[in-house]
Amino acid sequence: MTFLQLSEHARIWPIFTVQDCAKWFPDSRRKAILLNLTRYTASGLLIRLRRGLYLLNREPYPDPFVIASRLDSSAVVSMETVLHRFGMIPEIPFTTTSVTPVITARYHPSIGGSFIFRHIKPLLLFGFDVEKHDPYSVKIAHPEKALLDLFWFHRFERDVPAYCDGLRLDIPNDFSWKNFNMYAKLFASTQITEFAQYIKKHYSS
Repeated sequence: MTFLQLSEHARIWPIFTVQDCAKWFPDSRRKAILLNLTRYTASGLLIRLRRGLYLLNREPYPDPFVIASRLDSSAVVSMETVLHRFGMIPEIPFTTTSVTPVITARYHPSIGGSFIFRHIKPLLLFGFDVEKHDPYSVKIAHPEKALLDLFWFHRFERDVPAYCDGLRLDIPNDFSWKNFNMYAKLFASTQITEFAQYIKKHYSS
């Protein structure tokens, strides 16, 4: 497995695993593949995103949403990351935040910023679209769900009005209050109900 051979595959699949390399080079032993990946990373040709996951160190780099989807394929990009994308909060998040049914994790690769995956109950993984970023797919929460996910991780705030107003929310015209109410009920949480009622009362037109 020379780097030239690897880069031919990585031009199409720039984020890849050791298992991908094993499929691309079936005649190469796993030990040899690992050794080469270590060498290419040390020389700067590859970027190690996490254990067993690599990125071709060549611009243009994949969108951080794509990197997040490869760091944890079960995760859904959500919370502040999605709220900023839809113009609902003014602060620019320097971390791509996702919710995941597996354990909470943080990654700080050398490109793309930081990535946080917050554990959430599998029953609460709903309300998202799957966007195609060839050749990858990315799960991105609806803005209504992203807001509720944020509330979920702050549900023990003592002063709900102060917390909500501190977000400086700007609710867009196409925000679906119907979906917001439906999603809030699915959380089956008195704290989420309190947040949802305050937001609807003070931010719906």
